[in-house]
Amino acid sequence: MQETDGTATVVKPPAFPYEVAVPQTKTRQHFVHKRVLTREERGVWRLFLTLNFAINRALDKELQLESGLSELVDWWRTQKSELAV
Repeated sequence: MQETDGTATVVKPPAFPYEVAVPQTKTRQHFVHKRVLTREERGVWRLFLTLNFAINRALDKELQLESGLSELVDWWRTQKSELAV
């Protein structure tokens, strides 16, 4: 429907009823988890990760002590605690 007010043409949107029927949408398919590893394989994987992190922590600590970084880290922690107060 168009109306003219002299200078511009105004186009009104078509009138819709308040309740418009919407077609039913397809429900989303949810992710289904499938176990790829057996219990034994998961146990071995978890053990590997735990040991790997433990070895890395020990090596990091050893490297800090050899390089003098542990003193720097301690100094930095005291500086941060003093700034927080």
